[in-house]
Amino acid sequence: MPRIEGSQSLIALLLVLVIVVPTAYFVVSSFSSTTTTTTEDTTTGTTSSNSTTTTTTTTTTTAPEPDTDHPIMELVTPRDGDTVSGVVNITFTATDESNITSYTIEIDLYVRANTNSLLWNTSLENNGRHRITCTATDAAGNTGYLTFKLTVSNDHPVPENITEPIKIMTYNIWESGRNAYWKQVVRDENPDVMVLVETGNFDDKDNALLNRIVYEFNSYFKNELPYQGKTAQKVYYATTGEAILSRFPITSFKQIPKVTLDSGEDYWVTHDFIDAVVRINRTDVHVIGAHLKAMSGETNEWRRERETEGIINYMDKLGNVAIIYAGDLNSFSPDDVGDLAPEGDLGYGPLTMLLRPDDPTYGNYSSKVHNFTDVFRTLNPDDPGYTYPGLGRIDYIIVNQYFTGMLINSTCGDTPDVEKGSDHLDVDAFIRVLQEPLNSTAALFRHSGPGLSLRQKGDAKRGHLPEKKDAMRNGTPAQPDKGPLPARGLVPLEKRSVDLSRTMEQPLGELSTFAQDLQLVTTAIPAAVAAQKARLDDAPGLTLRSPACNHADVRRDRHDQLLLGIVDHKKDSIIALPLGRLLEL
Repeated sequence: MPRIEGSQSLIALLLVLVIVVPTAYFVVSSFSSTTTTTTEDTTTGTTSSNSTTTTTTTTTTTAPEPDTDHPIMELVTPRDGDTVSGVVNITFTATDESNITSYTIEIDLYVRANTNSLLWNTSLENNGRHRITCTATDAAGNTGYLTFKLTVSNDHPVPENITEPIKIMTYNIWESGRNAYWKQVVRDENPDVMVLVETGNFDDKDNALLNRIVYEFNSYFKNELPYQGKTAQKVYYATTGEAILSRFPITSFKQIPKVTLDSGEDYWVTHDFIDAVVRINRTDVHVIGAHLKAMSGETNEWRRERETEGIINYMDKLGNVAIIYAGDLNSFSPDDVGDLAPEGDLGYGPLTMLLRPDDPTYGNYSSKVHNFTDVFRTLNPDDPGYTYPGLGRIDYIIVNQYFTGMLINSTCGDTPDVEKGSDHLDVDAFIRVLQEPLNSTAALFRHSGPGLSLRQKGDAKRGHLPEKKDAMRNGTPAQPDKGPLPARGLVPLEKRSVDLSRTMEQPLGELSTFAQDLQLVTTAIPAAVAAQKARLDDAPGLTLRSPACNHADVRRDRHDQLLLGIVDHKKDSIIALPLGRLLEL
C-alpha cells in the first residue's frame, strides 16, 4: 500500500507541475528574463528548482511638438486706411517662440524692403489706394502676414504757363505688356501724356500693376514731373482696357462702356472708352482713349463704325473743348491712298467719319461741333507710318480745332526696342497747349514762340536720338534734316500746318472767308495784300512755295518775324503776310 500511495503522490505532483508551472512561467516571462536551474533529489524522489530572475525597465521619451505657429504680426505705423503724403514710416513687429529669420515689405505686390521698417517716399507713387503686405518668417519656416491699405494723396505743383511743347504718345502694349521691352520704348520716348491700350490686368488688386508701373517710370524719370495714372476698371481680358499716364493733373476720369447713336439708341462698345480731363496751362484737355473692335469682315467694320458714331456724339456733347482722341482704332485713314495705302482690309469708315464731313457716305455721322485732324498724316504727308507691320496704320492721335496751329512734330516707331515691345508701334506728337486757343491772329502772334518742324528720316526702325528729342522740347534744332534752307531764306524753325479746307464753305481763294475763319474783319486781309504787295514781291524770305493741299503755314523769316502764308488757288501761289502787320489793321 505505501508504494501505491507514493505513486499517487507523484502523479499529483506531476499534475501540479503541468498545470501551475507553465502558467507561472508565462506570467513571469511576460515581465522578466528568467534563468532556472533544476536538480533532482534521488533519495526522496522529489525535484527542486533554483531560479534567478533579471528584470529590465524601458523608459519612453516623448519628442517635442513641431513649431507650426506663425509669427504674430502687429502694425506700428501708420494705421490701416490712413491717407498719407510725402515720406511715410512703415513699421511692424513680429513675435514668435522661434527666432525671426527674415522680413519683407511689399507695396502693390512689389518688394520694397527686406526689413520690418521702410521710409516710403510717396511722391513717386500714383495717387490713390495702395495695398501693403508685410511678412515675417521664423526659423521653422512659418510665415506671418499683415496686409493693410493706404491712400496716397500728393500735390505735384505744375507750372501754370509751360511754353515748351508737350509730348503726347499712344501705344498698344499688347496683352497687359506681355513683353517688358514696352517699358523701354516709353523710357526712350519720354512722353508727357500717354494713352496705353490693351492694359488688361492693370486694375487687378486695387490697381496694383498700374501703381507699380507708375512707380517704375517715376523712379526712372527722376528729373521730370511725376506721372499720375488712371485705368479702366473691371477689365476681364488682357486684350482690352485703356489707361492714361500724365505728368499734368488728371482732374477727372470717366469710363464709357456704351455710347448713344444718332438714332438715340444706346450701343455697348467692344472695349470701353476712357475720358481723362488733363489740366495743362490752366486748360482742360479731354484725352479720350479708344480701342475699336478688331479684325476684318463686314460685321467688325460695322461695329467699329457704330463705336465711332457714338463717341463722336459723346464729344459733341462736351461742347467746344480741347480734345485729343488717341488709341488703336483698327481702321484705315481715307488719306492713306496710293503709295501710302495699307496692306490689310479693315475699312475706312471710322476715320472718314472723323476727318471727312463732306463724304457722301460717312459725312452724315461726322461731328457737328468739332473739326478733327490726323496729326501724323498732317505733319508727315509722305510717310506711310505703319503702326502694325504688314497691315497698315491703325493707331492714331486725332485732335480737334483747339489745336489749330499747335502741331509741331509727329513720329511713329522710332526707338530701338519698338519691335520687341509689342505687336504695334507707338505714335507720338509734340503739341503746344496754350491758355487760349489759336482761333485768332492775335492769339497766334502772342503765343508763337520758336518751334521746330523736324521729321527724322532714314530707316523705319531707326535709333532714338535723345539730343534730337531735347531739341524738339527746347525749340531749337539739333541738326536740321530737311537739307539746305530754301533759296528765298526761310528758316524752318516753325511750320504749323493748318488744314482749313474742312472749315471753309468757299474755296481758299476767297480770302475774305479765310479772314472770317481767323476772326478778323472781313476786309482786313485783302487790304493787307494791297498795302504790302510791292514789299512782298521784292523782300527776300517772304515767299513760300505753294503746297499741294489747302492749308496755311506759319513760319519765321530770317528776321524772326512771323509770316502767315495763305494759299491763293486762283493765282496758284501763296501770299505771305507778316502777322505783326495784320495786328495793326
